Amino acid sequence: MWALIIIAIMILIAIVRPDQKPYHQPSPYPPTDANVTFFSNGHDLFRHYIETLQSANKWILVQFFIIKDDTFSDEVLSVLRDKATSGVSVYLLVDFIGARAISKSNLEALDHAGFHVIFSNRFRLRRPFSSLNRRNHRKISVIDGDTGFLGGFNIGDQYVNQGGKFANWRDYHLQLTGSIVDHLTTQFCSDWFDNTGESLSFSKLNKRRGLSQVQLIPSANGLLEDTFIRWIQQAEHTIQIGTPYFIPSKRLMNVLVDKMQSGVHVTILYPHDSDHPLVKEASAPYLKQIATYGGSVYLFYNGFYHAKLFMMDDQFIDIGTANFDRRSLFVNDEVKLVTKDLRVVNQIKHEFQRDVDASINLYDDWFKTPNAFMFRLKQLIARLLRPFL
Repeated sequence: MWALIIIAIMILIAIVRPDQKPYHQPSPYPPTDANVTFFSNGHDLFRHYIETLQSANKWILVQFFIIKDDTFSDEVLSVLRDKATSGVSVYLLVDFIGARAISKSNLEALDHAGFHVIFSNRFRLRRPFSSLNRRNHRKISVIDGDTGFLGGFNIGDQYVNQGGKFANWRDYHLQLTGSIVDHLTTQFCSDWFDNTGESLSFSKLNKRRGLSQVQLIPSANGLLEDTFIRWIQQAEHTIQIGTPYFIPSKRLMNVLVDKMQSGVHVTILYPHDSDHPLVKEASAPYLKQIATYGGSVYLFYNGFYHAKLFMMDDQFIDIGTANFDRRSLFVNDEVKLVTKDLRVVNQIKHEFQRDVDASINLYDDWFKTPNAFMFRLKQLIARLLRPFL
Protein backbone atom coordinates (compact mmCIF):
# COMPACT_ATOMS: atom_id res chain seq x y z
CA MET A 1 0.00 0.00 0.00
CA TRP A 2 2.75 2.44 0.96
CA ALA A 3 4.52 1.65 -2.31
CA LEU A 4 1.40 2.61 -4.26
CA ILE A 5 1.07 5.83 -2.27
CA ILE A 6 4.69 6.78 -2.96
CA ILE A 7 4.33 5.98 -6.67
CA ALA A 8 1.18 8.12 -6.81
CA ILE A 9 3.03 10.98 -5.12
CA MET A 10 5.88 10.74 -7.62
CA ILE A 11 3.44 10.80 -10.53
CA LEU A 12 1.71 13.81 -9.02
CA ILE A 13 5.02 15.64 -8.67
CA ALA A 14 5.80 14.92 -12.30
CA ILE A 15 2.42 16.32 -13.38
CA VAL A 16 2.00 19.31 -11.09
CA ARG A 17 4.36 22.10 -11.99
CA PRO A 18 4.09 25.80 -11.12
CA ASP A 19 3.13 27.98 -14.07
CA GLN A 20 6.18 29.81 -15.23
CA LYS A 21 4.50 33.05 -16.24
CA PRO A 22 0.75 33.02 -15.66
CA TYR A 23 0.98 36.63 -14.48
CA HIS A 24 3.53 39.37 -14.91
CA GLN A 25 6.76 39.09 -12.94
CA PRO A 26 6.54 41.45 -9.94
CA SER A 27 9.31 43.95 -9.30
CA PRO A 28 10.38 45.54 -6.00
CA TYR A 29 8.87 48.95 -5.36
CA PRO A 30 11.30 51.85 -4.89
CA PRO A 31 12.27 52.68 -1.30
CA THR A 32 9.91 55.14 0.36
CA ASP A 33 8.89 56.50 3.74
CA ALA A 34 6.65 54.92 6.38
CA ASN A 35 5.59 55.05 9.99
CA VAL A 36 5.72 51.48 11.28
CA THR A 37 3.74 50.00 14.18
CA PHE A 38 4.61 46.39 14.99
CA PHE A 39 2.23 43.74 16.37
CA SER A 40 2.97 40.20 17.54
CA ASN A 41 -0.37 39.51 19.24
CA GLY A 42 -3.51 39.01 17.18
CA HIS A 43 -5.85 40.45 19.80
CA ASP A 44 -3.93 43.74 19.90
CA LEU A 45 -3.52 43.88 16.12
CA PHE A 46 -7.14 43.32 15.26
CA ARG A 47 -8.41 45.77 17.87
CA HIS A 48 -6.51 48.47 15.95
CA TYR A 49 -7.48 46.91 12.63
CA ILE A 50 -11.23 46.99 13.33
CA GLU A 51 -11.03 50.53 14.72
CA THR A 52 -9.31 51.61 11.50
CA LEU A 53 -11.94 49.87 9.35
CA GLN A 54 -14.71 51.60 11.30
CA SER A 55 -13.09 55.00 10.67
CA ALA A 56 -13.14 54.56 6.86
CA ASN A 57 -14.96 57.24 4.88
CA LYS A 58 -14.12 56.47 1.23
CA TRP A 59 -12.77 53.01 0.44
CA ILE A 60 -11.37 49.83 1.98
CA LEU A 61 -9.13 47.24 0.32
CA VAL A 62 -8.82 43.90 2.14
CA GLN A 63 -6.72 40.95 1.01
CA PHE A 64 -6.12 37.77 3.03
CA PHE A 65 -5.05 34.21 2.37
CA ILE A 66 -7.57 32.71 4.83
CA ILE A 67 -10.89 33.85 6.24
CA LYS A 68 -12.51 31.29 8.53
CA ASP A 69 -16.17 30.59 9.23
CA ASP A 70 -16.21 31.46 12.93
CA THR A 71 -17.06 34.16 15.46
CA PHE A 72 -14.18 36.54 14.82
CA SER A 73 -14.42 36.22 11.03
CA ASP A 74 -18.12 37.09 11.30
CA GLU A 75 -17.20 40.14 13.36
CA VAL A 76 -14.74 41.43 10.76
CA LEU A 77 -17.09 40.73 7.85
CA SER A 78 -19.92 42.43 9.75
CA VAL A 79 -17.83 45.60 10.12
CA LEU A 80 -17.06 45.53 6.40
CA ARG A 81 -20.74 44.97 5.56
CA ASP A 82 -21.73 47.96 7.69
CA LYS A 83 -19.18 50.17 5.95
CA ALA A 84 -20.34 49.02 2.52
CA THR A 85 -23.97 49.68 3.47
CA SER A 86 -23.02 53.19 4.59
CA GLY A 87 -21.56 53.98 1.16
CA VAL A 88 -17.88 53.11 1.60
CA SER A 89 -16.47 51.17 -1.36
CA VAL A 90 -15.22 47.81 -0.07
CA TYR A 91 -13.04 45.45 -2.11
CA LEU A 92 -12.30 41.99 -0.70
CA LEU A 93 -9.72 39.70 -2.29
CA VAL A 94 -9.35 36.24 -0.71
CA ASP A 95 -7.43 33.22 -1.96
CA PHE A 96 -9.69 30.66 -3.66
CA ILE A 97 -8.58 27.83 -1.34
CA GLY A 98 -8.28 30.01 1.77
CA ALA A 99 -11.84 31.30 1.28
CA ARG A 100 -13.43 27.85 1.16
CA ALA A 101 -14.64 28.19 4.77
CA ILE A 102 -16.68 31.37 4.17
CA SER A 103 -20.33 30.39 4.45
CA LYS A 104 -22.81 30.86 1.63
CA SER A 105 -24.96 33.04 3.88
CA ASN A 106 -22.02 35.35 4.53
CA LEU A 107 -21.28 35.62 0.82
CA GLU A 108 -24.92 36.46 0.09
CA ALA A 109 -24.89 39.12 2.81
CA LEU A 110 -21.72 40.64 1.37
CA ASP A 111 -23.24 40.73 -2.09
CA HIS A 112 -26.43 42.32 -0.75
CA ALA A 113 -24.34 45.01 0.97
CA GLY A 114 -22.68 45.96 -2.32
CA PHE A 115 -19.32 44.31 -1.65
CA HIS A 116 -16.82 43.70 -4.42
CA VAL A 117 -15.61 40.14 -3.64
CA ILE A 118 -13.08 38.17 -5.68
CA PHE A 119 -11.45 34.81 -4.99
CA SER A 120 -7.87 34.94 -6.23
CA ASN A 121 -5.96 32.19 -8.05
CA ARG A 122 -9.11 30.29 -8.91
CA PHE A 123 -9.23 26.77 -10.30
CA ARG A 124 -8.59 26.72 -14.06
CA LEU A 125 -9.77 23.74 -16.09
CA ARG A 126 -7.03 24.29 -18.69
CA ARG A 127 -4.32 23.90 -16.01
CA PRO A 128 -6.10 22.14 -13.13
CA PHE A 129 -3.12 20.93 -11.11
CA SER A 130 -0.96 24.02 -11.23
CA SER A 131 -3.89 26.39 -10.69
CA LEU A 132 -4.74 24.56 -7.46
CA ASN A 133 -1.12 24.44 -6.37
CA ARG A 134 -0.33 28.14 -6.72
CA ARG A 135 -1.86 30.23 -3.93
CA ASN A 136 -2.03 33.95 -3.29
CA HIS A 137 -0.54 34.13 0.21
CA ARG A 138 -0.48 37.94 0.49
CA LYS A 139 -2.22 39.81 3.31
CA ILE A 140 -2.68 43.51 2.55
CA SER A 141 -5.25 46.01 3.75
CA VAL A 142 -5.59 49.70 2.90
CA ILE A 143 -8.10 52.12 4.43
CA ASP A 144 -8.85 55.44 2.69
CA GLY A 145 -5.32 55.47 1.24
CA ASP A 146 -4.10 56.64 4.63
CA THR A 147 -3.39 53.48 6.65
CA GLY A 148 -2.19 50.06 5.56
CA PHE A 149 -1.60 46.65 7.14
CA LEU A 150 0.76 43.88 6.10
CA GLY A 151 1.99 40.68 7.74
CA GLY A 152 1.34 37.07 8.63
CA PHE A 153 -2.03 37.06 10.39
CA ASN A 154 -5.18 35.75 8.72
CA ILE A 155 -8.81 36.18 9.85
CA GLY A 156 -10.23 33.65 12.32
CA ASP A 157 -10.71 32.79 16.00
CA GLN A 158 -7.36 31.02 16.31
CA TYR A 159 -5.45 34.12 15.24
CA VAL A 160 -6.89 36.14 18.14
CA ASN A 161 -6.39 33.27 20.61
CA GLN A 162 -10.10 32.46 20.86
CA GLY A 163 -9.97 28.84 19.79
CA GLY A 164 -8.20 26.26 17.69
CA LYS A 165 -5.44 23.79 18.44
CA PHE A 166 -3.05 26.35 19.92
CA ALA A 167 -3.80 28.58 22.91
CA ASN A 168 -1.32 31.24 21.81
CA TRP A 169 -0.89 32.11 18.12
CA ARG A 170 2.30 34.10 17.58
CA ASP A 171 2.72 36.08 14.38
CA TYR A 172 4.17 39.40 13.18
CA HIS A 173 2.13 42.12 11.46
CA LEU A 174 2.66 45.79 10.63
CA GLN A 175 0.41 48.84 10.62
CA LEU A 176 1.74 51.42 8.18
CA THR A 177 1.20 55.06 7.32
CA GLY A 178 3.16 57.34 5.01
CA SER A 179 3.97 57.00 1.34
CA ILE A 180 4.29 53.21 1.61
CA VAL A 181 0.48 53.06 1.66
CA ASP A 182 0.47 54.11 -2.01
CA HIS A 183 2.59 51.07 -2.81
CA LEU A 184 0.28 48.77 -0.85
CA THR A 185 -2.64 50.20 -2.82
CA THR A 186 -0.84 49.63 -6.12
CA GLN A 187 -0.03 46.05 -5.16
CA PHE A 188 -3.62 45.28 -4.22
CA CYS A 189 -4.83 46.76 -7.51
CA SER A 190 -2.26 44.69 -9.39
CA ASP A 191 -3.54 41.48 -7.77
CA TRP A 192 -7.13 42.53 -8.47
CA PHE A 193 -6.31 43.08 -12.15
CA ASP A 194 -4.46 39.75 -12.42
CA ASN A 195 -7.57 37.96 -11.18
CA THR A 196 -10.32 39.98 -12.86
CA GLY A 197 -8.87 42.00 -15.74
CA GLU A 198 -10.47 45.02 -14.06
CA SER A 199 -8.33 48.12 -13.45
CA LEU A 200 -8.96 49.84 -10.14
CA SER A 201 -7.94 53.42 -9.49
CA PHE A 202 -7.87 55.22 -6.16
CA SER A 203 -6.77 58.76 -5.41
CA LYS A 204 -3.43 58.89 -3.63
CA LEU A 205 -3.82 61.87 -1.36
CA ASN A 206 -1.69 60.64 1.52
CA LYS A 207 -0.01 63.68 3.08
CA ARG A 208 1.51 61.99 6.11
CA ARG A 209 5.24 61.46 5.76
CA GLY A 210 6.90 58.51 7.46
CA LEU A 211 9.95 58.59 9.70
CA SER A 212 11.45 55.33 8.40
CA GLN A 213 12.67 54.30 4.98
CA VAL A 214 11.14 51.00 3.85
CA GLN A 215 10.69 48.97 0.68
CA LEU A 216 7.84 46.74 -0.45
CA ILE A 217 8.95 43.57 -2.26
CA PRO A 218 6.33 41.33 -3.90
CA SER A 219 7.42 37.92 -5.19
CA ALA A 220 6.10 35.14 -7.42
CA ASN A 221 7.35 32.66 -10.01
CA GLY A 222 10.47 31.66 -8.07
CA LEU A 223 11.90 35.15 -7.57
CA LEU A 224 12.18 34.86 -3.80
CA GLU A 225 15.03 32.34 -3.77
CA ASP A 226 17.45 34.80 -5.40
CA THR A 227 16.31 37.55 -3.04
CA PHE A 228 17.08 35.48 0.05
CA ILE A 229 20.43 34.34 -1.38
CA ARG A 230 21.46 37.93 -2.04
CA TRP A 231 20.61 38.96 1.52
CA ILE A 232 22.38 35.97 3.08
CA GLN A 233 25.52 36.63 1.07
CA GLN A 234 25.65 40.18 2.45
CA ALA A 235 25.62 39.05 6.10
CA GLU A 236 28.82 39.62 8.09
CA HIS A 237 27.94 38.61 11.65
CA THR A 238 24.46 37.20 12.23
CA ILE A 239 21.43 35.84 10.40
CA GLN A 240 18.18 35.31 12.31
CA ILE A 241 15.21 33.56 10.73
CA GLY A 242 11.76 33.08 12.20
CA THR A 243 9.49 30.74 10.26
CA PRO A 244 6.78 28.12 10.84
CA TYR A 245 8.17 25.97 8.01
CA PHE A 246 11.90 25.62 7.30
CA ILE A 247 12.27 23.83 3.97
CA PRO A 248 14.91 25.81 2.03
CA SER A 249 16.08 24.99 -1.46
CA LYS A 250 19.44 23.29 -1.97
CA ARG A 251 20.96 26.60 -3.14
CA LEU A 252 19.69 28.44 -0.09
CA MET A 253 20.92 25.76 2.30
CA ASN A 254 24.35 25.76 0.68
CA VAL A 255 24.65 29.53 1.09
CA LEU A 256 23.62 29.31 4.76
CA VAL A 257 26.19 26.57 5.40
CA ASP A 258 28.89 28.59 3.62
CA LYS A 259 28.08 31.57 5.82
CA MET A 260 28.23 29.51 9.00
CA GLN A 261 31.58 28.08 7.95
CA SER A 262 32.86 31.64 7.42
CA GLY A 263 31.88 32.63 10.99
CA VAL A 264 28.37 34.07 10.57
CA HIS A 265 26.06 32.82 13.32
CA VAL A 266 22.67 31.58 12.11
CA THR A 267 19.65 31.41 14.43
CA ILE A 268 16.41 29.66 13.48
CA LEU A 269 13.20 30.07 15.52
CA TYR A 270 10.71 27.33 14.68
CA PRO A 271 7.50 26.01 16.30
CA HIS A 272 7.80 23.01 18.59
CA ASP A 273 4.50 21.61 17.29
CA SER A 274 3.23 21.74 13.71
CA ASP A 275 -0.09 22.99 12.38
CA HIS A 276 0.06 20.89 9.19
CA PRO A 277 1.00 17.27 8.48
CA LEU A 278 4.55 16.48 7.32
CA VAL A 279 6.02 19.99 7.58
CA LYS A 280 7.93 19.08 10.74
CA GLU A 281 9.35 15.98 9.06
CA ALA A 282 10.23 17.98 5.94
CA SER A 283 11.94 20.69 8.03
CA ALA A 284 13.80 18.34 10.39
CA PRO A 285 16.87 17.49 8.27
CA TYR A 286 17.52 21.16 7.52
CA LEU A 287 17.14 22.20 11.16
CA LYS A 288 19.50 19.40 12.17
CA GLN A 289 22.03 20.55 9.58
CA ILE A 290 21.91 24.11 10.91
CA ALA A 291 22.63 22.82 14.42
CA THR A 292 25.39 20.53 13.14
CA TYR A 293 27.25 23.46 11.58
CA GLY A 294 27.07 25.47 14.81
CA GLY A 295 23.88 27.41 14.32
CA SER A 296 21.22 27.87 17.00
CA VAL A 297 17.81 26.23 16.54
CA TYR A 298 15.05 27.14 18.98
CA LEU A 299 11.63 25.50 19.23
CA PHE A 300 8.86 27.88 20.26
CA TYR A 301 6.97 26.22 23.08
CA ASN A 302 4.46 28.86 24.17
CA GLY A 303 1.78 28.23 21.54
CA PHE A 304 2.31 28.21 17.77
CA TYR A 305 4.96 30.34 16.06
CA HIS A 306 3.66 31.44 12.65
CA ALA A 307 5.80 34.57 12.14
CA LYS A 308 7.94 35.27 9.10
CA LEU A 309 11.14 37.17 9.85
CA PHE A 310 14.58 37.54 8.31
CA MET A 311 17.12 39.72 10.16
CA MET A 312 20.72 40.34 9.19
CA ASP A 313 23.52 41.80 11.35
CA ASP A 314 20.88 43.51 13.57
CA GLN A 315 20.71 46.19 10.86
CA PHE A 316 18.29 44.84 8.27
CA ILE A 317 14.90 43.23 8.78
CA ASP A 318 12.21 41.68 6.61
CA ILE A 319 8.61 41.13 7.75
CA GLY A 320 5.88 39.84 5.49
CA THR A 321 3.93 36.82 4.30
CA ALA A 322 6.70 34.55 2.97
CA ASN A 323 7.76 31.45 4.84
CA PHE A 324 11.22 29.91 4.48
CA ASP A 325 9.88 26.98 2.46
CA ARG A 326 9.50 25.73 -1.10
CA ARG A 327 5.94 27.03 -1.52
CA SER A 328 6.92 30.61 -0.71
CA LEU A 329 10.17 30.36 -2.66
CA PHE A 330 8.82 28.91 -5.88
CA VAL A 331 5.01 28.67 -5.94
CA ASN A 332 3.00 31.20 -3.95
CA ASP A 333 2.43 34.92 -4.46
CA GLU A 334 4.03 36.70 -1.49
CA VAL A 335 4.86 40.20 -0.30
CA LYS A 336 7.46 41.50 2.15
CA LEU A 337 8.48 44.79 3.71
CA VAL A 338 12.15 45.48 4.47
CA THR A 339 13.88 48.26 6.36
CA LYS A 340 17.25 49.24 7.78
CA ASP A 341 15.76 51.82 10.14
CA LEU A 342 17.30 50.93 13.50
CA ARG A 343 14.27 52.14 15.48
CA VAL A 344 12.11 49.56 13.72
CA VAL A 345 14.81 46.89 13.63
CA ASN A 346 15.53 47.19 17.36
CA GLN A 347 11.85 47.03 18.33
CA ILE A 348 11.21 43.88 16.31
CA LYS A 349 14.54 42.39 17.40
CA HIS A 350 13.40 42.81 21.02
CA GLU A 351 10.14 40.96 20.33
CA PHE A 352 11.98 38.24 18.44
CA GLN A 353 14.31 37.75 21.40
CA ARG A 354 11.29 37.45 23.69
CA ASP A 355 10.05 34.63 21.49
CA VAL A 356 13.48 32.98 21.58
CA ASP A 357 13.39 33.23 25.39
CA ALA A 358 10.02 31.44 25.34
CA SER A 359 11.57 28.57 23.37
CA ILE A 360 13.76 25.55 24.02
CA ASN A 361 16.83 24.28 22.19
CA LEU A 362 16.47 21.66 19.50
CA TYR A 363 16.77 18.23 21.16
CA ASP A 364 17.25 14.66 19.89
CA ASP A 365 13.92 13.24 21.02
CA TRP A 366 12.07 15.86 18.96
CA PHE A 367 13.08 13.76 15.93
CA LYS A 368 11.44 10.65 17.41
CA THR A 369 7.84 11.77 17.91
CA PRO A 370 5.55 9.81 18.10
CA ASN A 371 8.29 7.19 17.63
CA ALA A 372 11.47 6.84 15.60
CA PHE A 373 9.95 4.48 12.99
CA MET A 374 6.90 6.66 12.26
CA PHE A 375 9.05 9.77 12.14
CA ARG A 376 11.37 8.22 9.53
CA LEU A 377 8.41 6.97 7.51
CA LYS A 378 6.79 10.40 7.51
CA GLN A 379 10.16 11.93 6.59
CA LEU A 380 10.29 9.73 3.49
CA ILE A 381 6.84 10.90 2.40
CA ALA A 382 7.70 14.52 3.26
CA ARG A 383 10.86 14.29 1.14
CA LEU A 384 8.75 13.38 -1.89
CA LEU A 385 6.30 16.18 -1.17
CA ARG A 386 8.86 18.93 -0.51
CA PRO A 387 8.00 20.89 -3.69
CA PHE A 388 4.50 21.41 -2.29
CA LEU A 389 5.45 22.17 1.34
